[in-house]
Amino acid sequence: MTEPLLRDVAILVPVVVAWVVIVVDVARRRGLSRRRRIGWLVFVTLVPLAMLLWLLRRPIDVAAQVTAPPPAPDDPRTRLVDLVEAYDAGSVDRSEFERRLRDLIPRATTG
Repeated sequence: MTEPLLRDVAILVPVVVAWVVIVVDVARRRGLSRRRRIGWLVFVTLVPLAMLLWLLRRPIDVAAQVTAPPPAPDDPRTRLVDLVEAYDAGSVDRSEFERRLRDLIPRATTG
């Protein structure tokens, strides 16, 4: 009698945990409209195989992705990268490269 119960619990617990994780994920998702969230929640609750569908076809949450804004053209790092690329391409010779590098990187003052 305990073996079928253990088997049922071993199946039910992971399914319930997955359902809770998916419900929380759907509820916190910013990229979904309210109507789509409710639809997914109803679908996942009524059709257990829909949990697998959600995990496989889960929409990308664009708002959660961290993207850095592009650097400004006058940013010293951008200018340094451009200078190194120009030097590697051969459009800037070594003396010009060193001169621009000295202008780009400020000297530390000691005092």
